[in-house]
Amino acid sequence: MKTKLIALLIAITSIIGSVYAQKKVNVYKNGVIVHSEYITDIDSIKFVENTGSYNGQEYVDLGLSVKWATCNVGAT
Repeated sequence: MKTKLIALLIAITSIIGSVYAQKKVNVYKNGVIVHSEYITDIDSIKFVENTGSYNGQEYVDLGLSVKWATCNVGAT
């Protein structure tokens, strides 16, 4: 009897806990939420590379004040 009661309490606690565990992901731009989504609704996240070329040299934009070369300038 005790074992069944404990199992029932554990089941009820896990069900209630899963209802309240609905977390959201917020995407901010300049301190303002531009998108909000429940974690359970997200199936993948893709980060897009911010690259380009200048004078034939490939670069990566790291979000700093300058563009960074993908290799040493003059290297092949």
